[in-house]
Amino acid sequence: MKHNNIYLNKLSSHWNSHIAWLEAKPAGYPIKERISISSGFGKRLDPFKNSWSEHLGIDFQAPIGATIIAAGDGVVTKAVRDPVYGNLLVIDHVDQYQSRYAHASELLV
Repeated sequence: MKHNNIYLNKLSSHWNSHIAWLEAKPAGYPIKERISISSGFGKRLDPFKNSWSEHLGIDFQAPIGATIIAAGDGVVTKAVRDPVYGNLLVIDHVDQYQSRYAHASELLV
């Protein structure tokens, strides 16, 4: 019986750690309201440089004032007013993933 409890504790610890790792992946939508993708991942005409460049993210468009939620658990590394991105929030996730939430109406962190 004691051996089973030790095994179950190890197994439980393994799965809890795996679940925490999955929850930290930015895999969900950052907005619950109706949204559209305004720019996808890959080559695109950069709106600031007016030349072709690699876009390393996905841009979502949402109504003004829409609530933005983190797409995965992480650490807020920046919450500033940026000259290009407006109100900008940056979250670092596991495995060097990073989420950037830009052009927000306001920052509530």
